Amino acid sequence: MTVSGRLGAAERAVGGADAAVVAKAAAAARREFVRQIRSDTGGDSRMRNVGNARLSVRTERNRETGGSTVITLSGSPKGPMSMLDKGTKPHVIGRAAGRRKRLAIGTGVVFGPVVHPGARGKRTWSGTKPRALVAARKAAEIEWTKVLGSG
Repeated sequence: MTVSGRLGAAERAVGGADAAVVAKAAAAARREFVRQIRSDTGGDSRMRNVGNARLSVRTERNRETGGSTVITLSGSPKGPMSMLDKGTKPHVIGRAAGRRKRLAIGTGVVFGPVVHPGARGKRTWSGTKPRALVAARKAAEIEWTKVLGSG
């Protein structure tokens, strides 16, 4: 095989592997976030007193003009994810318009308004970012090694 033939084969292998490398890196980062969300919500990724919101991680892939691929991970839904990450300030949970607000507290039910003391954030998202980046880099390096080492 000629040098140009080898270069062409290498270019095809690398070009086709780009999507696989990006997918593996995104999946590794997403796993880190999901693992932390489960840990901070008791294992089921739900926030009971916030409308039973189920927290998840969305992955969006964008092609940049230079040919590089950018992966954006975001917590969903944003409101409950922010509450879990940053916490909440003390606030009053008031009555809904025209009716009493019913709140489940412990084993009983209380009708609002109720003064909520606030909650400390668990840094679910912001604290996990560094670990997710490390996991994504490792996954990308492993995938690239497979691609480049197979030739």
